[in-house]
Amino acid sequence: MVGSQTSKVTNAIRGRFSTNGKVLGGLLLFSLVLGYLLTPVGFETRLADIRSLALVPLFLSMALLIPIAALVSLWRGRPQLAGILAVVDAVLVFFVGFGDQAGAWFTVKPPVAITVVEYLLILVAEGYILFGPRLYYEDTVGIDWGKRLSLDRTLLAALLVGGIVTGFLLSPLGFEPRLPEVKSLLLAPVFVTVLLLLPIVGLVALARGRSWLAGLLPSISALFAFLIGPGDQAGFFFNAPPPAIITGLELVLTAISVGYILVGPRLMGDTYAMCADSHGKGDCARDETPAVATSAGASEGPVNA
Repeated sequence: MVGSQTSKVTNAIRGRFSTNGKVLGGLLLFSLVLGYLLTPVGFETRLADIRSLALVPLFLSMALLIPIAALVSLWRGRPQLAGILAVVDAVLVFFVGFGDQAGAWFTVKPPVAITVVEYLLILVAEGYILFGPRLYYEDTVGIDWGKRLSLDRTLLAALLVGGIVTGFLLSPLGFEPRLPEVKSLLLAPVFVTVLLLLPIVGLVALARGRSWLAGLLPSISALFAFLIGPGDQAGFFFNAPPPAIITGLELVLTAISVGYILVGPRLMGDTYAMCADSHGKGDCARDETPAVATSAGASEGPVNA
């Protein structure tokens, strides 16, 4: 009983004052300042031009409530919850920030001050993606890496296949009839890269055991996908409005991209934490399970002897 309580206290102190905990805490504090500036008390002057008041709770959660909850969790010695909340907030930041720049939430364009703050907040959210999973997986004692990595890979593989199919359906070979209406042909390579190439390369990397790369590429694809969907709905890319089927597919792509953001960094965090468990021996981004098995066999050797 006493040992269990001591272990909990030790883990709490470790999560709060570890390097990852300190960095994530600093990012959360900075995001609170930026979130405050995004409110009507700060630089936001477009409250009367909002498309729906139902968006207000979403904005408040993204800018203030979730970072505060993550900070409280970190201080109270619950680093895993803080890491989860940070990643969730990052997803909302990408969705809200890029959507605002695309004109999805207000009937007027964002002021320059709001644009600067939103892009700063997006940079902070990228820090969430990097350090949230690391903090979540710091305490890795007793984890079965074979099962954990197998689950990560299965989830990501399913998302990648769904993303590739959706990307194909969003192409002129699928349901996209507006190719003559595109505002610039320079957009075509961007769409092809985001919708098809990055997910395909991610799937190949996953099949070849490059788990860290497989987790990174879909996350990059998701960041651009959050911009493409709202941007298309706002008329930034084509001279014609999107058909209903394209709008539905873009919503599906947004949902898949949220999955990328959740599962991709999780796989990267698993790989990072497993490397820490195996003392950084070998190529930890490839063939992770055999490395764990080797270390497990080495630990069992003295017992059998």
